[in-house]
Amino acid sequence: MAEISPLRQRMMDDLKIRNLSAETQRSYIHHVSRFSRYFGRSPDKLGIEDVRAYPPPRSRHGPAHYPGSARP
Repeated sequence: MAEISPLRQRMMDDLKIRNLSAETQRSYIHHVSRFSRYFGRSPDKLGIEDVRAYPPPRSRHGPAHYPGSARP
């Protein structure tokens, strides 16, 4: 098994301290990993502009509609 980076270990420790469920912890780690791979850089090298540039998730059901919002 590959060695865990200090940054990932810190994130895992922080999530555990916040008493998040194991599934939530796995989900957070997974999504940060996807974000990092998308840009080809470590998460500690990414900033707010990268967050803004990251494409929104695609829904299987089309765009969300909220009460009171205009329907197309």
